[in-house]
Amino acid sequence: FKSINKLEKIPVYFNFIIIGLIAVGFAFLWPFFGMLLLVVNLKLYAFAALVLLLCGIGIFWQLKKKNLKKVFYFTVVFYISAVALIIPLNNFESKTEGQESLSNLKSQALAEGYEVYALETVSPEFIWYFGDKIPSISTLDSIKNYTGSRFGLLSKTLSAQERSLLSKKFTLDSIGVYDLNHRAPEASGHRSRLRNNFYLLTKK
Repeated sequence: FKSINKLEKIPVYFNFIIIGLIAVGFAFLWPFFGMLLLVVNLKLYAFAALVLLLCGIGIFWQLKKKNLKKVFYFTVVFYISAVALIIPLNNFESKTEGQESLSNLKSQALAEGYEVYALETVSPEFIWYFGDKIPSISTLDSIKNYTGSRFGLLSKTLSAQERSLLSKKFTLDSIGVYDLNHRAPEASGHRSRLRNNFYLLTKK
């Protein structure tokens, strides 16, 4: 690098600055696709962000010291880390069957003329894939005030007592389960908050 004149150094510095910005910027991409990674693999993202952030800091630090040789080494580490850590993240981006089904629930509910509610609350991931807010019902007693003839209900589980209470005024149909996890229910790391049963209630 010592043989490069000042004019030739301009594009070299510019390229290294761009690489450094990408490395540092990756750690701040969380607001743009963080919800997806919450569902998938937050630990891997955090580790990748930390490694690339350190690479970016190293690039800028050595640029400040005008040590292009070490800048080059940090750039090599950046490329290796990006390939090793970002590609696995990209592989996680495909939707699970549960995520795909939940994404279609809003349009299905609109087409069939019913609203979707959640018993108590659902996780932010459910709202993300549903594509709209999901009104919460604090208690089953409050369902008595519902004026529509039919509605959908997301809930963890309904006890025999809760089913009995609902069956007094509604026909309760268990439609299925929305599981946003990428792991099987029995596997380590499966999160119960990402799993809800879906019921369709019709007034008698």
